[in-house]
Formats: sequence, structure tokens, C-alpha cells
Amino acid sequence: MELEAMVRSHKLERRYGLRAQVIVLSHDGHSLDGIIKRTGMTRPTVNKWRNRFRKLGVAGLKDAPRPGK
Repeated sequence: MELEAMVRSHKLERRYGLRAQVIVLSHDGHSLDGIIKRTGMTRPTVNKWRNRFRKLGVAGLKDAPRPGK
């Protein structure tokens, strides 16, 4: 599974690995509170990445474009 490879990767930035970990834990049936405890993320952050993954798949775990230069 691509997400599990992202979690284990040493070459990928840590933030992407954590985002993938949220999805893997969710898929494995962990509760929202359990995911929060294991990742150290806040509830809104965990919900953000779960929702973006539902809508966009793996591409949703990447940073969104930001305005400006």
C-alpha cells in the first residue's frame, strides 16, 4: 500500500509521513482520539487530512498551493 510506504519512508518529509499515518490508522479502525494520541496532532488537523484524503486521495495529502509569489 502506497500510504504504508509513505509512513515508513526516510526520504519523505516527516509531515507527509504523519499525514499518511493518519489515514493508515483510520483505515485500520483506530478511533479519532486514538489517532490524536498516536500522532500528536490536534483534532481539527486529523479531521482535515482525513477529509482531504476522502476527497482527493493520496494527492490530498500534499500541501495546497498558497497565494503569493
